[in-house]
Amino acid sequence: MRRWRLPLVGLIVAIMLATGVASAATRPTSPRPMVSYSQLPRGWHQLPAQSDHAAALALSWRYKPDSGGWANSMPRDGIAITVWFFPKKTPRFPPLNLAIPRSPATTLEGAPDTPEYRIRGRVNGHDVEVWVDIRRPHPTQRLLRLAQQAVSALRFK
Repeated sequence: MRRWRLPLVGLIVAIMLATGVASAATRPTSPRPMVSYSQLPRGWHQLPAQSDHAAALALSWRYKPDSGGWANSMPRDGIAITVWFFPKKTPRFPPLNLAIPRSPATTLEGAPDTPEYRIRGRVNGHDVEVWVDIRRPHPTQRLLRLAQQAVSALRFK
C-alpha cells in the first residue's frame, strides 16, 4: 500500500494544478470588471448581458428580447457590440486598445453578410474580446465610424 501512496499524491497534485484548484496565483487577482458605456450614439440601446461570459451588449436598433436572439432581428446597417470575458487562468492578451481593426476577423455565425470585427485585450488581469458585428457585406465608412464611436464609449470599472 505504501508504494502507491506517493504516486497517488503526485497524481492528485497534478490534477489540482491542471484544473486550477491549487493555482490561485495564476488566476486574475481582481474580480471581473463591470462594463458599461459612457454615452452611446443616438438611437443605441444597452442590454443586460445574455450569458455568463458576455458582459455587455449594445445594439444600434430597438430590440425586444425574444427566444431567437438579437441576431435574427438585426436590420440592414445594424450594428451590435458584445463584450466577452474568458475564464483563462493567466492573461494572454496585451492591454486592451479600443480600436476597430481595418478588416473583419470573421462573420457573424450563420450570417455571411455580417462581418465581425474583433478587438482583443486585457483589462485588470482579465482577457476580453469586443465583437463588432455590422449587417452589411461591405460596411461604409459612416457605419465604421459609428461603430468606433460606440466602442470608444466602453468603460471598465
